[in-house]
Amino acid sequence: MRNRQTYSRLIQNVLPWNDFPKGRMIQFLHHCVEHDITSFDTSDQAGVAGVSNVFGTALSESGLSRDEIQLISKYGAPETDGDRLLEAVDKSLLDLETDYLDLLLLDYPHLTPEIANAVGRLQSQGKVMEVGGLNLEESQVRKFELPLGVNQIPSPFNTRNALDTIPTVVSAAEEIVHMVWCGEESHLTAGQEKLLQELGSQYKYNRDQLFLKWILQHPAHLHPILCASEKEAITAAVIMREKQLDPVDWQKIQLILT
Repeated sequence: MRNRQTYSRLIQNVLPWNDFPKGRMIQFLHHCVEHDITSFDTSDQAGVAGVSNVFGTALSESGLSRDEIQLISKYGAPETDGDRLLEAVDKSLLDLETDYLDLLLLDYPHLTPEIANAVGRLQSQGKVMEVGGLNLEESQVRKFELPLGVNQIPSPFNTRNALDTIPTVVSAAEEIVHMVWCGEESHLTAGQEKLLQELGSQYKYNRDQLFLKWILQHPAHLHPILCASEKEAITAAVIMREKQLDPVDWQKIQLILT
């Protein structure tokens, strides 16, 4: 079984920090690491590099050891030109002021030989430590042409299909880490909203906290990707790790979402 501590249980997407001055970014980096959030997603949900180069400068001047953090990037250009991928990764490394990415997520359910060869070159050069996929389905996980360490799955709060996908994808590759984006919420009916509000009031949780707690208690051991832009939100997310929903209430949320 894979060591699931390779990435922190909570992962912070840093795009909400793009307008921060460098000093504030450094403060947020330290705040995250002090709360055991050491993995940072530097791309947007669609798999496009979007982090500002101020983040790279803040990281290099933060005093944090590169070995204690994990940097994640994504590539999802419509072209499958291997040279484009090499250029994109080199630009990410330049912007991040680092020599390597801990994880490169690819938005390709079926890799072309050109992309696979480019990834092989990046790994042999030590520029990419591990490769993952974006929103891969069960069959795609099983047939992925490269060693797969991570799969970022769709938010279970967007569609029922996304919710149903979790157990099938996890069963296809139990040894990999499954990350889930928490930046978007579902379009619930008024009745579903009311049920969630009533349940949240029992725990004194708002809806976002209730969703996060549900993800953290999921038997698939999901790694939520946060989009927090306030220190208080980061701290509140960390506290969610320490609290437990009653198993009956966890199942209630499952039923509400389906």
